[in-house]
Amino acid sequence: MSEILENMVLENQEVEVDDFPGIELVEEYRNIEKPKFDWNPKDNLIACIQFSPCLPFPERLFQEFIVARQAEAFFKKEDIEKREPEVNEETTEMQGEIKEEESVINEETTEVQDEIEEEEVELPGYLQDNWIKPMEVEEQPKPTNLKRFIWSNGIYIAKKEGDYQVVVEKESSFRRIIVKCSGKSEEARNYFELLIEWFRSTIFHPDVFVICTCTFCQQRGLHDSHWIKVMDLENLKKRYEPKVQCYRSGKMVPLDEISTVKRPFYKVVIINTPADDAFCEKAREHFFPSQSPVQTIVSTRKQRLSSEFENEYLHRIRNADVAVVLISLKLTGGEDEGDRLARKMVEKAAERFSDKKCLCLFVCINAPSNGWENISPFNDTEIPVLTQTPIYDLENTQLWKQIGDDLHKRISNWLKIKADQND
Repeated sequence: MSEILENMVLENQEVEVDDFPGIELVEEYRNIEKPKFDWNPKDNLIACIQFSPCLPFPERLFQEFIVARQAEAFFKKEDIEKREPEVNEETTEMQGEIKEEESVINEETTEVQDEIEEEEVELPGYLQDNWIKPMEVEEQPKPTNLKRFIWSNGIYIAKKEGDYQVVVEKESSFRRIIVKCSGKSEEARNYFELLIEWFRSTIFHPDVFVICTCTFCQQRGLHDSHWIKVMDLENLKKRYEPKVQCYRSGKMVPLDEISTVKRPFYKVVIINTPADDAFCEKAREHFFPSQSPVQTIVSTRKQRLSSEFENEYLHRIRNADVAVVLISLKLTGGEDEGDRLARKMVEKAAERFSDKKCLCLFVCINAPSNGWENISPFNDTEIPVLTQTPIYDLENTQLWKQIGDDLHKRISNWLKIKADQND
């Protein structure tokens, strides 16, 4: 506890940069002025790591983070010139004078610089106790002709290969750290989550919030935006809720647009006869488009030829959350091997539906709406039929949409009931 209280904060005063045993700070960390760099305000992920208000800001922890990530804050001078905003005339003149002075270098100075370039720069060792969680560090680049984007309150990192940028800044008077990531690629999300998890898994166990990035909140700025606990988002995912409401704008925002928490995922199996493969593909296209957080499982003619197909598909049905059955005359009365196999799949899905282990839905295609009643042994089943008008036309977009709306409403209600059962 005495070590934690080394960096005591009085009221709202900022923590002063100080030396801690075992941490060799980089020189730039003592610079009060924040360096200039370009920042794209769009497509941002923003997180706030909030430490306990009952304890002082963990300055030692933040310094350890800066030391661990200092290698990633290096940029070549030519890259800096591309990133920095407009430079005034006075600065330009100073740069010209510096270049002239650099051009007049004797052989002895050149030899000294060559020796410096050959030396390897090693990062200081980490503290060997359990106070701070170790972090993987990239190889330290050679400092020749490089500049670090580090200042007394933070660090700036840009990943050219991944095309994203990250800024980590402390607000010690509020006992929190702000992590901003410009870019929402998979690589950017993984890196963003890595940094947050490093702070989150220390002995301080801070609360982590994400900042809503809807249009309304973007216009209000960081402190006037809606802050949402990551723990709450994770609970929404468990309850199959794909969106969260922003209390500032009232809009429903997808979980994965404001955080690294992915939208809830569920498995759907579509059962049909070989003759109805075209309807199966159309059902998947209309009901479960590629961007939806759903794993759709369908069978193809080639897969049905496999000797292991029956066991594999029955296994998938046993693990599915939803089974959509395409009812047709072939399914109710066809005598081909594929038709009989499809009926067996329906029997398994209906059995799980009766045990309340999955949701089963019937969609009529090329068959009268009561055609499903001929499927033994389900004459008295309560499996809902989504339409009383069979789909004969693959291009009947209006009917496909009508069925799809009803289907997703039923799935949403079922998933909520399932989440309640798991609580």
